[in-house]
Amino acid sequence: MGEVAAGEQKLFDVNEGMKRALTELLNCEAVRRDKAMRTWVQTRLMETEKELRRGRRRRSSATMDYA
Repeated sequence: MGEVAAGEQKLFDVNEGMKRALTELLNCEAVRRDKAMRTWVQTRLMETEKELRRGRRRRSSATMDYA
């Protein structure tokens, strides 16, 4: 199970990094001016946030399974 937990943590870390990068992109002047680009970045950001929530739920339910 340790391997699975390590993999889950890596996925969480990658998604957190993506969230930070996408948030920074939203604050860039070029993205703010380009409606299509802004929409694309916002969509990717929402998908990343959903994945982060799913990962938290998986870890939470896995923790409860062991309790």
